[in-house]
Amino acid sequence: MSRTRLTVFLAGTLMAVSALTAGVFAATPAAAVPSGYTVEGVDTSNNDGVIDWSTSVSAGVKFGWAKASEGDWIDPNFSANYQSAKASGIYLGAYAWGRPDKGPDSGKGQADFLVDHAQNTNDGKTLPPQLDIEWPWWTTGFDCYGLSSSQMVTWIHDFVNEVQDRTGRPGAIYTNTSWWNQCTGGDGSFGANPLEIANYSGSPTPLPPGWSTATAWQYADNGRSRGLPGSPTTFNGTLNDLAFFANGQGNRVTGIGDVFGNGRQSFVSITGDNATLYYGNGTGSYASTVSLGAGWRTTMQIAGVGDFDGRHARGMLALRTDGSLWLYDIVNNAGNAALAGPGTLVTQGFTSATKLAGVGDVFIDGHQSFVAITGDNATLYYGNGHGSYASTISLGAGWRTTTMITGVGYFDNANLGILAYRTDGSAWLYDIYNNGGYAAITTPALVDNGFTGAAAIAGVGNFDGIRGNDFIYVQGAEHALYLVSGNNDGSWRARSTITGGWY
Repeated sequence: MSRTRLTVFLAGTLMAVSALTAGVFAATPAAAVPSGYTVEGVDTSNNDGVIDWSTSVSAGVKFGWAKASEGDWIDPNFSANYQSAKASGIYLGAYAWGRPDKGPDSGKGQADFLVDHAQNTNDGKTLPPQLDIEWPWWTTGFDCYGLSSSQMVTWIHDFVNEVQDRTGRPGAIYTNTSWWNQCTGGDGSFGANPLEIANYSGSPTPLPPGWSTATAWQYADNGRSRGLPGSPTTFNGTLNDLAFFANGQGNRVTGIGDVFGNGRQSFVSITGDNATLYYGNGTGSYASTVSLGAGWRTTMQIAGVGDFDGRHARGMLALRTDGSLWLYDIVNNAGNAALAGPGTLVTQGFTSATKLAGVGDVFIDGHQSFVAITGDNATLYYGNGHGSYASTISLGAGWRTTTMITGVGYFDNANLGILAYRTDGSAWLYDIYNNGGYAAITTPALVDNGFTGAAAIAGVGNFDGIRGNDFIYVQGAEHALYLVSGNNDGSWRARSTITGGWY
């Protein structure tokens, strides 16, 4: 990709052979963002050298994939470019230029090589590792790397399946329909893998068989005339949809409080389309699980908000990809946790919010509040006690590198707090307090910088029965759920494994 090597080849033999293909891949370096698409990205390669990502951000870039490997070769600039992009707030993934000519059994090995070097992490800002499979850049002939269609299909399956086995996420695929139809025989078995389609004709269609929609569309061969590195691409959806995609549809977790009135804290986790309540055992783990049903696939963030509507239930806010915010009450139903009914709409105006956390009763008046982060800014929403909010208070800027937030109650035994997880793996405590009728926030205090790779984080009150509030987090690489036991002074005393098998 930049993935511009494609154009060198297609400007020659292939474009001369087929009028259709010529239309699909005609060079359009000055192409504007296609109508109807609002989230712009770039695909970069080793051809782009060291990239000034701050310039890309100024030009509107929100996401991209960067070349990390080709066969057993690593782009020497990948690590620096990857870290710089992440520091600039870009949603980024790594891709491998597939080399099936290395052998029909090399797909799994090349996927392992990519994952080993891709710095992939479930931080809410990383796109799934991607396979770039297309015409070879070093030849001007129709070439399927010497494999038959059935061998090619097996090779691609080996690659993307290994990505999923290693990361817990379906491997993404970049290709063009012409190559796909010729070299896989029009195989339609990859519809579950996110597709980035290359098509320079002004439309992403026709797509390869098996896909009814593309996750991203590379619509031009380079963006240099607009100051962009690599090749411009656009995401099929909103910025919230992109955040949801980057989140990997993995665990969305929140503490929900004491549902049964017995001092035991519970938490809720959403995996795929299903929500589950984990009933705490009071000593640092959970005693049982209760299904809260299906229908949660479009929920991108959840946050426990206590008695948000005055009905004496444990409330949970759910932010959906369309920007709507819903309240679900969880109640004790004859000894079983259950939803009190369908969710109620709080607002539809959260189209740009990407992080959410309940913070509790800041003003000591029985009204629960929550915090949302949009871009670089955080806002406190003061609850009205009836299932919505009465007003908003700015908590200032400087939140761009925060990937997750969660309420942690009186973590330092002074004020209600928010734990903020940053892109560098550090966790910071912000105290929120009543300052003459207005919510104010303290200078953050470092809790620890050793939480690299956290995929989800949630305050869970006094979960282990030892004095102090605690939090849990999912360690993506280890697929483990950990409990961090708080010291009641803003620090933590111990970390323990609750369970494995989490993504």
